[in-house]
Amino acid sequence: MGFLDKLFGDANQKFLKNLEPQIQAINDLEKKFKKLSDQELKNKSLELKKQAQEGTKLDQLLVPAFALIREAAVRTLNQRHFEVQLLGGIVLHQGQIAEMKTGEGKTLTSTLAVYLNALEGQGVHVITVNDYLAKRDTVWMGQIYDFLGLTIGVIQHEASFVYDSSQKLDDKDKVRDQGVEVVMDYLRPVERRQAYQADITYGTNNEFGFDYLRDNMAQDLKRQVQRKLHYAIVDEVDSILIDEARTPLIISAPAEESASQYRQFAQLVNDLQENTDYNIDEKMKACTLTEEGIKKMEKILGVENIYENQGLQTVHHIESALKAKTLFQKDRDYVVKENEIINIITGFAFVVSILMIFQQIVKPIQLFNQLALQDSFLDNRGTVRVRIPGMILVVFSYFYFLHNFIKFNKLKHILFAIFFLIVLILQGFRSITISILCKRSLV
Repeated sequence: MGFLDKLFGDANQKFLKNLEPQIQAINDLEKKFKKLSDQELKNKSLELKKQAQEGTKLDQLLVPAFALIREAAVRTLNQRHFEVQLLGGIVLHQGQIAEMKTGEGKTLTSTLAVYLNALEGQGVHVITVNDYLAKRDTVWMGQIYDFLGLTIGVIQHEASFVYDSSQKLDDKDKVRDQGVEVVMDYLRPVERRQAYQADITYGTNNEFGFDYLRDNMAQDLKRQVQRKLHYAIVDEVDSILIDEARTPLIISAPAEESASQYRQFAQLVNDLQENTDYNIDEKMKACTLTEEGIKKMEKILGVENIYENQGLQTVHHIESALKAKTLFQKDRDYVVKENEIINIITGFAFVVSILMIFQQIVKPIQLFNQLALQDSFLDNRGTVRVRIPGMILVVFSYFYFLHNFIKFNKLKHILFAIFFLIVLILQGFRSITISILCKRSLV
């Protein structure tokens, strides 16, 4: 690869070299903007916003917009965008991934592309990994946007705010959340829809995702909170689009069907025969009707086609009843306790449950937040990392699978136990790391 790079050149370096004229133009314009007053800078921002909304392409406004927000950052935060940050801002504006090392100022870099795309007035989402970062960046970077006449909102779990430079709390009002200090300066509580109407809205991927799902379930447009999606910047893109994306966002509405319908179909499927009327896929935990089974159910129900009109709901009831009859066995797949059905955890789901147990075990560590926790204990995401000895996994897995062996005597449980223990042995019973989000005050 070294020979090919020398022969053809590094593609990444070529790409960045092509951006150098824009960087030089921004540097030249910076000298002019330094001579303007605060009000003149704000007027210049309103002028750019008007041009963007009248149809001027953002690429044509990039140089003055970047120079403007660079000067605004100096006057509000006493922080100046370096040239490497200007390069990162251009890359983000082009819809590409900008990889920056820790300490190069990713948060400040994002303000360049955020401001430029917010000029169109159609809304920009800045997606972060947790509520703490969303609130921190709103208060921190919001000073720059507010200086240039833009509005900023933030979406939190069961709360929403807009940035308001006149909203400053007394110290006694800052102590909340069981004694943990949460800085709320410049954040004014508003309805969720108003936070989304801001030029720039901060929030987590989960909050944006669940609001999107709720909007699609709304019976009335007035109950929707989000507006048309326009532009977004994803912080920690590998975490959100890869790690977090493995867990689907699921939202459900209250069940409207009566229990009598389930009883009715549970009785009807007793007349169906396996392999003739339906097929079973034990690996996928699924049951499907055959052609013969469809005809038989249509005859029993007195309909011409169970897949027409509301028939899909009927098919759902039939297949659910078949799964309950053929795939789920009492005391193997579920247990009944106090008239409630409880699913039994099997396979790899047990590992997930173990990690959830660990989260509960180490939860008291969050109490450190009440003791003026020093920043040296926290990483840049505001988390404490706790190492749990690998031997604890062995103890949990031993008792769990011993219970399954005695009660169910299933080969798959034994094999999984052996596999699980071999993995731990190969890794030398190493510790695992549990990350706990800690709320702390802004500094």
